[in-house]
Amino acid sequence: MGWYTELKIGKHYWSWRKNLPSEVLMLFYGKHRTIGIDLIDLLEDAEENNSFVGIEGTVAQVISNFDNLGLTLDFFISTYASYRYMVTNWGLGILSSKVFVHEHELTADSYNEEAKARMKEYLRRNKEAITRIEKSSASKDFNAAIKILKDGIKLKSNLMDDEAIIPSFDNLDFSIDFTKNDIIEATTFGMFLEYAHENLPEIAWLFEIRIILETVSSRTKVKLDLKEWVEEGLSLDIINGSISMLGLKAKTYSRTFDAILGGHETYNKEYERVILLKQWKELITLSKDDISKGSRLETFFASLFHKKFGFDVIKKNLLTETQELDIILKNVPNNEFVKSLNSPFILVECKNWTAPVGAAEARVFESKYREAGRKVNLGIFVAINGVTKPFKNHLNNLARDGVNVIVIDNNNLEQFLYSEELDIGLWLENLIAEQFFHK
Repeated sequence: MGWYTELKIGKHYWSWRKNLPSEVLMLFYGKHRTIGIDLIDLLEDAEENNSFVGIEGTVAQVISNFDNLGLTLDFFISTYASYRYMVTNWGLGILSSKVFVHEHELTADSYNEEAKARMKEYLRRNKEAITRIEKSSASKDFNAAIKILKDGIKLKSNLMDDEAIIPSFDNLDFSIDFTKNDIIEATTFGMFLEYAHENLPEIAWLFEIRIILETVSSRTKVKLDLKEWVEEGLSLDIINGSISMLGLKAKTYSRTFDAILGGHETYNKEYERVILLKQWKELITLSKDDISKGSRLETFFASLFHKKFGFDVIKKNLLTETQELDIILKNVPNNEFVKSLNSPFILVECKNWTAPVGAAEARVFESKYREAGRKVNLGIFVAINGVTKPFKNHLNNLARDGVNVIVIDNNNLEQFLYSEELDIGLWLENLIAEQFFHK
């Protein structure tokens, strides 16, 4: 019959038969305790001996172990962000085909009014889901999945024997209105989990476990039951050996793909991402009454646009006779598209406001832009909490006159910080294309 191992975190559990994944032992690589060594001789009859034999820790200890290994929430979000474009394209294709079918079914005379009303509702939901997916982000999906599980929202799949902790939205039971309560964002992440279990088995369990750890009390026990493992004569002292084997496997993959994909540049880029994320999180968590918010935002973006990312920061907080300029960039990027804008200098305005910025500020920035003349053909307006519709309308009108201004908000910057390439030129190219040509 073989032996089984089982991992429990609160009411959640995973079990394996003769193939305990090495990565599961990473939960206990650090703070933990091994229980039952003194009971090994008493385990001849497992049915009569209910004592726990295995490895145990608290949720707080396991999260600490993960963080010390670098498996932080940011790590998982960043990894998911690398796959999100592929996953969402797949999902959007499914939803778009449903929209197409429902729109054509509505025109058929053979359907009665009740059926057409039902189709209209499906159509509304699918269109809303498409919009939500397009406007969401990796961190929003990830946090939505945590919220769904934490709130105990039950999501039924239409697949038989589907035990996914979060199903993909294309498999959701249609009795669920998935446009409510973060469901579409969470189940977009569910599509990634489905993909990961098929194609990334070494890390799929870690994604599930890391999310579950965020949904339960820090004092909750995390228990790996190894009773049957021990009954088969295997040792309880398995953590170091398993981690060593996993490390060897990781090193083999790393050396192989590192040689193919860029060597030490990969490590340098990930280190830079960690620093930027830390700075950004400190910035956006400042109190609304903190008078340094504005200047710190300017400093952050001046650093972000530094020459190593493709720009020279010429001036910061430049006072002229008529106005103040937050940041002036000299346009020396490696990105050919940004070069093609023929803007020797770029003006950057930063607003760390708690509310969306209105049209009055758009007009002020317009005057700065126009005063610069031909030296400036691109402006960047940073508004952490976005801009109002009148602001956007004003920019649309300016674009017809050749005044090119793009807006960067919290979501836009997050997309960059979690992007696979961490290439500011490519990021700006995508923002320009999205804001200038997809209005």
